Amino acid sequence: MNYLLILFFLLGFALIYLIAEFSKKVFNPHPEISRKTGHILSGILIFSSSFFLNKAEILIFLFVTFLGALFSRISKEKKWKIFAPKSIYSVERKSFGTPLFPLAFLLIVFFTNYNLDAFRFGVLILTIPDALASIFGSIYGKKITIKNFDEKLQKFLPKNLEKSFLGSSIFFIFTFFLALFFSGFFQTFSLQSFFISFIASAILTDVEFFTTYGLDNLFLPILGAGFLIYFF
Repeated sequence: MNYLLILFFLLGFALIYLIAEFSKKVFNPHPEISRKTGHILSGILIFSSSFFLNKAEILIFLFVTFLGALFSRISKEKKWKIFAPKSIYSVERKSFGTPLFPLAFLLIVFFTNYNLDAFRFGVLILTIPDALASIFGSIYGKKITIKNFDEKLQKFLPKNLEKSFLGSSIFFIFTFFLALFFSGFFQTFSLQSFFISFIASAILTDVEFFTTYGLDNLFLPILGAGFLIYFF
């Protein structure tokens, strides 16, 4: 067990926190850019850890990360500002995405016996498509809310639904590319891989569109890992 390596990656989160807070104070970017910068950097860190940590080590790393993220979310509710960084909680909508982010990866490692491809695919879905969709959708996209749907459908949809066609399009394109890569399409050019990747990306895009409160941070990586294991 390499505890120094685990500590190294945990300290990486502390560095991300400092970078995000510094950027927030100095440059004062759009709230979504500020929030997703930490999101992207965290995803890169977790993705990188899979090349160095074994199953036991990454379980410890992710579990400690989850506890830290959970404490941060509780601090937000309790208004303990020092433990609830503005760079993360700078948006008005209520979200549980912060603790769900490491929890999803923790569950993937545990239930797939640390299937590396499944783990990395799940991490990249949140790191690239989800983050870019959120940034561009929030800044440039035309918002779609529950009011844009027929009244008969509204009772089945979350009341705080707020997405955009631009964001969903970006999410689909980048998820489709990742799915093609992990399915081996670029090596075989198999039509089966192409269509499975297309369907998986479409389903993941629908899930991303209709989930709120940050629950996509839990559902998207787990569903992505499931698609990779059972269909790719």
